[in-house]
Amino acid sequence: SKFLKKVDLDVTPPSISPNNKTIAYISKSERVFKHSPYMKDTRRHIWLYDIDTNKARDLTAELNYEHSEVQWSPDGKYLSYHSMRDKEWRFYIIKIGNENYATDLGEGKKLLWLDNNSIIVSMDDSRTVSTIFRWIKWPNNQVVKTKKVTAPYSFSQFAVVPPNSIICEDATDNPDYDLTILDLERGEKNTIVTDAILPVLAK
Repeated sequence: SKFLKKVDLDVTPPSISPNNKTIAYISKSERVFKHSPYMKDTRRHIWLYDIDTNKARDLTAELNYEHSEVQWSPDGKYLSYHSMRDKEWRFYIIKIGNENYATDLGEGKKLLWLDNNSIIVSMDDSRTVSTIFRWIKWPNNQVVKTKKVTAPYSFSQFAVVPPNSIICEDATDNPDYDLTILDLERGEKNTIVTDAILPVLAK
């Protein structure tokens, strides 16, 4: 192992490209944005760090928005990210090499790439205390399926088990959460780990 670079990271983890050459991460912008005659500050931006050259660049240097949750697509051609715009957090995707144009995937809380052509996005519905999942065909940006799941499940962090199941935090029998495989089509569930949170599947 070797030391690469020390940076002031956002709370969300960095994402390494599939070819292991570039790290995408969230950190403060170097540019100071003026919000009023009396207030100036920086924003959380998307940075790309080239491991070979040991250089980093602010991919969103000119954008006066907050960014978070950056992820590479499985083929390394795209980056998805969370951004606060118009007073709500929305997901966007940019193509590497054409970073000036971003595709808006809509409001959401969590995004996962299933493969190069499939994305799943979760969104909380506070009116019905439920979570709505959207399956999106990419790059068409077409919603092909939606599914609503009500409490007591938590989807702040979830993992997908193709084709229709999700590993999530379940408070049905344990207020401290168990990890459950939930079949979104059949509504069936199976607890796999007790007293556990934050499911992540290895790639």
